[in-house]
Amino acid sequence: MYEWIIQNGLIADGSGMPAFRADIAGKDGKIVKIAPHIEGDAERVFNVEGLVVSPGFVDNHSHGDMTFLANTSAFNYLEQGITCEIAGQCGGSPAPYYPGSFADALTITENGFDEAEMAKVCDTFTSFCRYVDTMQLGTNMAFLAGQGNVRARVMGHTDAEPTPAQLEQMKAIMAEAMENGCVGMSTGLIYPPSIYAKKAELIELAKVVAQYGGVYTSHIRGEGDTLYEAVAEAIEIGETAGCPVHISHFKVSGKHNQGKSVQALRMVDEANARGVRVTGDQYPYTAGCSGLISSMPPLYMTEGPAAFVEKLASRAFRDEVTAVLKVRMKGENFLLDCGFDGCLLLGAKRDQSIIGKTLADVAAERVQPEFP
Repeated sequence: MYEWIIQNGLIADGSGMPAFRADIAGKDGKIVKIAPHIEGDAERVFNVEGLVVSPGFVDNHSHGDMTFLANTSAFNYLEQGITCEIAGQCGGSPAPYYPGSFADALTITENGFDEAEMAKVCDTFTSFCRYVDTMQLGTNMAFLAGQGNVRARVMGHTDAEPTPAQLEQMKAIMAEAMENGCVGMSTGLIYPPSIYAKKAELIELAKVVAQYGGVYTSHIRGEGDTLYEAVAEAIEIGETAGCPVHISHFKVSGKHNQGKSVQALRMVDEANARGVRVTGDQYPYTAGCSGLISSMPPLYMTEGPAAFVEKLASRAFRDEVTAVLKVRMKGENFLLDCGFDGCLLLGAKRDQSIIGKTLADVAAERVQPEFP
């Protein structure tokens, strides 16, 4: 007797072969038979006529580590067919913890952890992975070590270059992360503090990753005006360090940059042809998602985001930031690339009435100019 039988499904098994119609039977947590028609009793029978049956999907760019400590079931992923997540993306990971880190900002209050508990759990990847091993998670999870966390743990939010001693500290933390099962390193090179790392610093950390067979995954330094330079940098880091390169949400941003994908993809093809393994991922819609603070000039983030927000209470400081934002900077400027009418607000802590509106909508409601 089988525990379950799935009947009349169109099976896409992930091997690359054409989909085929068949039944599937399972017992003791395993698939025990696949055949055109399965006879026999089963505790549960599912007739999935008209549906596709496939292995679980791998979400290779997940930020589920922002919520999984509270939402261990990961039902929001499972109901989409996702059974494995690659987290720790864009330079941010739960460990190593530092005040003002993403673990601090996103998991303390929302997920019911107090600061002391969060600091203890996420102190190192050793402590973090030990904690995760005690959890019953709905999905499998693999983690990248966030370079932004590693840098800030050693240097704080400064934009300075590391001393030789500080660089050795970062390399030791990266080695500890890899030894505890991380599959590679991620960078978020438009986000402080990751953005402050120069190429030579990233190469040294990527060399550590290469020693453990890991991958260098990057939210590259520019996806619009500086796309070509950013793609070249990512490829050079992996090629010099000796590890594969994966470009996160590989795209061209800004309408005025349309057409750049042809040359960017050619650069990837050329790198692969000479033996550098370069891959990328993309989401199935023409939009991006980030925090609004990522639109702010990095030069104001050297004391951390909390200090920046405090300074916004000063009208003089707001005027200074606005003047900088109006100029097309080297790097990313979502406000100029997308316009206020192209920035949709998806979440807010205090004034939730703005959710679902664009920045242009909010400015109009408050009778304020988009750029005062």
